[in-house]
Amino acid sequence: IQTYQRNFGKTIAVATRIRLHLAEGQLEEARALSAEFAALQGRGGKMRAHFSTSLIGGQINELGLYRQMEAGAETEADRREIEKRHCRQFTYPAIRILSDWRADGTAPATPETAIPKRIVQYWNETAIPEEIDAVMANWERLPGYHYTRHDRRSAIGYLAERFGKQVVRAFSLANHPTEESDFLRLCVLWDEGGIYADADDMVVGDLDALLARGGGAILFQEQFGAIANNVICARPGHPLIKTALNMACAALIARANDGTWTKTGPGLLTRAAAVYVTQAPEAEARRDLLIVPQYQLHRHVHPHLKLSYKATPRYWNAADGAVPTLIRDVLSQIVA
Repeated sequence: IQTYQRNFGKTIAVATRIRLHLAEGQLEEARALSAEFAALQGRGGKMRAHFSTSLIGGQINELGLYRQMEAGAETEADRREIEKRHCRQFTYPAIRILSDWRADGTAPATPETAIPKRIVQYWNETAIPEEIDAVMANWERLPGYHYTRHDRRSAIGYLAERFGKQVVRAFSLANHPTEESDFLRLCVLWDEGGIYADADDMVVGDLDALLARGGGAILFQEQFGAIANNVICARPGHPLIKTALNMACAALIARANDGTWTKTGPGLLTRAAAVYVTQAPEAEARRDLLIVPQYQLHRHVHPHLKLSYKATPRYWNAADGAVPTLIRDVLSQIVA
């Protein structure tokens, strides 16, 4: 308890510094902080031994591999060509591509790019915790929107009917309900279009105003450069979503040992977006995609509410430093 209390703030600070270095491509600086980050976890040699399998450790390893790919670049043009060639596999060049490209203005919707007023959400169990159900109900009650809520059984039925055995197999091979949710949202958005929102996101503003910004897909870029996937807006059949769907399907079927963030989550969506903007005609991409800073989402949606289930193993990121409920309760008493 004392270790958690003493190191909690330091751990967050070091993790933030590592993410900043990773966003800037500063590999050695990130590596230099990794030992300090692992030591602050208060789990002895075990945490240090398994650091490379954590989210941050994996991102450091990935950047190291990409630097080897980039080693042959002699000019800026060479470097940019290497970015385009490897953005499907590596997050860092994808972030660089999207940060250079980002379109965050307004592209008036056309009949071809209009995003339908549909909302889809997922919770793997039919019995939804009360606090989750209350948050999801705010989306369900929105006037003028068609709302769908899938659980695991209904998701499998939907995928079997609309996509077939290969996609159902990929969904069934997900290691965690979050990977199921990540994969399902891509399937539904490509098939039907609309808005996908995570179960812990609270709608607080006017979604009509969000969709009115135009573009066949609206994505939100996080502060460290990755594309968030908790809220995605897209028209049916958008090629970016199709690329992400194909990549996620292949990763799940191959039983890729990447973490959720990389395999089906924001890391994957970031790479798929970079593939799209490098391959689509410039005018088409500018008309059919908006990438806006994530803080602008807060005008419409309050993301990632602090709900009690996140301190349990059912939360995808529970292993990455989440404090167990018992310890949180004790620390709360100490603070009080």
